[in-house]
Amino acid sequence: MSLPIILGQLQTEWKTLRQRWEDATTVWADPVQVAFKRERFMPLEEQHRAVEHDMERLAEVIAQARQNVK
Repeated sequence: MSLPIILGQLQTEWKTLRQRWEDATTVWADPVQVAFKRERFMPLEEQHRAVEHDMERLAEVIAQARQNVK
């Protein structure tokens, strides 16, 4: 499987997770939800952004390496 395909899948799955989180917050609004968001969801969101950025950069490096080999 190629890196761009994997990155696309990651982005699709993240959008699904974000939508499900938004749906959950419409019925789950208490201090536990706030703590969960702060302690679990927000760090996961930050990690997702970092991984996505790193994967995009890796794809660029790989593409450049392939061009240099040709």
